[in-house]
Order: sequence, then C-alpha cells, then structure tokens
Amino acid sequence: ARSQALELLRSRRSGGPRSDAALPQIRLENPIYDTIPEDEYNALVASRRDQARSFIVDDQGIGYGDEG
Repeated sequence: ARSQALELLRSRRSGGPRSDAALPQIRLENPIYDTIPEDEYNALVASRRDQARSFIVDDQGIGYGDEG
C-alpha cells in the first residue's frame, strides 16, 4: 500500500492523472471520539463543573465564568 501511494505521488508530480478513484483511501479502525446522547453529555458536563468548583480560585474579585 505504501509503495502504491508513493508511486501515485510520483505520477502526480510528473503530471500524471488526477482521478478521485486513484486517491488513497483512509479508513479509521477505531473512532477518535465517542458519541453519546445529549442527556448523558449534559450530565457529564455538570459533573465536571461540580468537580472544578473547588479548583477555580478568584483572588481579585473579577470572577470566572466557564461554560464547560
């Protein structure tokens, strides 16, 4: 597969064909992120906000706002 991709690059650099069928295909074996329902996401954000409350310090009275 690697040698085919390199050959394709050489061909394109020398003015070879640019058909989409010749493009290398990328397939992700494992998804990059998890997909969860909106209610689970909102619960996760709420729990992270609760955990962060003791971490955030307001020394100058300016305040801090975090949207998650």
